[in-house]
Amino acid sequence: SDIEETELSKIIDETITSNPKAVEDYKTGKENAIMFLVGQVMRKFPQKVDASKIKASLLAKLR
Repeated sequence: SDIEETELSKIIDETITSNPKAVEDYKTGKENAIMFLVGQVMRKFPQKVDASKIKASLLAKLR
């Protein structure tokens, strides 16, 4: 749903902001840092969300 998308986007933004080290690691080529961020988002998001969807959203925001 749209509400879910908006909420997910907000949580992803917060996760990126509050985990600068993981973001930096990812940007310097450490691929596994993205999975750490996915885990952080999944922990904060109440509904069950597909990890690949979260990963795709994270990657889009980190470009």
